[in-house]
Amino acid sequence: MNVDLSKLLELDPVDGILRAGLGAEGIDREVMETIRLQLEVQDIASETGLQIAHAVLVVTINDENDNDPKFRVDPYVGTVAENTEPGIVVMTVTAEDADKDRSIRYSLVPGREDKDRDTAKFPLTIDPETGVVELAYKIDRETRDWINFTVVAQDSGSMPKKRHATANVMLRIIDKNDNVVREISWNTLFF
Repeated sequence: MNVDLSKLLELDPVDGILRAGLGAEGIDREVMETIRLQLEVQDIASETGLQIAHAVLVVTINDENDNDPKFRVDPYVGTVAENTEPGIVVMTVTAEDADKDRSIRYSLVPGREDKDRDTAKFPLTIDPETGVVELAYKIDRETRDWINFTVVAQDSGSMPKKRHATANVMLRIIDKNDNVVREISWNTLFF
C-alpha cells in the first residue's frame, strides 16, 4: 500500500524537527507499523565545499486499542442431544482483533428465558481463553428445546479502554426417545 508521507509527517528544513502533519490522524498501526525515512542533510554554510550526510530514520507507530474484536460467525447455531453427559464440547466460538495485543477473553450471558431459572445452573460453560463451549449439566428436551445465549469477546487492551463484541448463539436440543410409554390394551381396561 502506498501512503503519501508528506501529508502525515513534516520535516522542518531549518531545525530538522520531525512533526506530525495535518493528515497525521490518518496514521494507523494496522495499516503501517513502521515508517522508514531516508534523510539527507546539507551544510549550506560550509566554506570548504559541499558537505552532505545521509541517515535512515525509523519511526515506530504505537498501537491504540481502536478496534473491537470481531466474531467469525454471528449467529452461531448448533445442536446437542438431550441427556448428553456433561463435559462434551458443544461448539467453539472465535473472535479476532486487529489490534497488536490480540489476546481475547470469552464469557457467556444466558438468554432472557433463563432469567427465571437458577442462573448458577445454566447448562453451559465457556473456556475464557479458547472459546470452547461445553455442557455443564444434562439437558432435558421435554423441559426446553432451545438454549439461546450471548457470547462476549473482550480484548485485553487498555488504551483508551478495553473493547468487546457480542455474538448470538442458538443451541437446539435434539430429542432422544427417553420416555417410556405404557401400552394399555382395551382388554385391560374393560374386563
